[in-house]
Amino acid sequence: LAALAWHAELAGGPRAQAVAAAITTHWAGAEVFERLPALARRGEQVARTALALLALPANLDFLAEQLRAHTPRNRVWAAHALALCLRAGTFDPDQVDRITTWLCNRMENDPEPEVRACAAEALRGRAAQPTVEPLVHRISALVADASALDPARVGAAMLLGELRAETAVAVQALIAGAGAKNQPVADTCHRALVRITGHEPGRGRSAWRRWWKKYGHAPRAAWLVDSLEARRPELRLAAANELAELAGQTFGYHFDLTPSQRSAAVLRWKEWLVQQG
Repeated sequence: LAALAWHAELAGGPRAQAVAAAITTHWAGAEVFERLPALARRGEQVARTALALLALPANLDFLAEQLRAHTPRNRVWAAHALALCLRAGTFDPDQVDRITTWLCNRMENDPEPEVRACAAEALRGRAAQPTVEPLVHRISALVADASALDPARVGAAMLLGELRAETAVAVQALIAGAGAKNQPVADTCHRALVRITGHEPGRGRSAWRRWWKKYGHAPRAAWLVDSLEARRPELRLAAANELAELAGQTFGYHFDLTPSQRSAAVLRWKEWLVQQG
């Protein structure tokens, strides 16, 4: 336990990799996982840091078991660990397909909203992939269905927001939901659209339809780069955080820089965007 806590303290530092290698050499994934509750008592972030030690091909079957465990907390931790597996870029295509299939199943069928949300978060950036897209279509259809139960539409809209589902089907379903008579449905769809697009053009279908007509042809990264110059600081901050995760750097941008400083950093982001094609 002390070694895992030490690893959390060293996270991001030059010695972290050596400590992680020592831990994974001596402990199986199951042994690390069973210590997560004790680590969580020291802080949820301490437990989250330890999850990185599980993002190895040898642990996939164990994580699949935990994703189906009776305890919701185990399923949440397993979803977070599998998200790290997807981001690692070291798993072969078959393994990636297996992971995304498991997470799609939890996202659609888990009885706990927190687990469904964690699975959706783990699948961010994959809404258009063949393994995930059919599920996105089913969830989007539920959001857009005015005859569906309102709580179900709220839950579905929340999932699309967590997933950052930028596909036309998902965004247009949320735009339809943003004009719902039921206020929780309309509010949840609006919040999901803000999270996906990084913009807030106004409330209701008309405002979002105008936005979609103007920006819908562009990739999501372009929406976020455009949002770096938004008037509202919370929109700038959210866009900056997501872009930094995508690019692995900030290009000197920070949401509370002066307008002239922001403009210089945004130019660098726009250059990056061109390089992405």
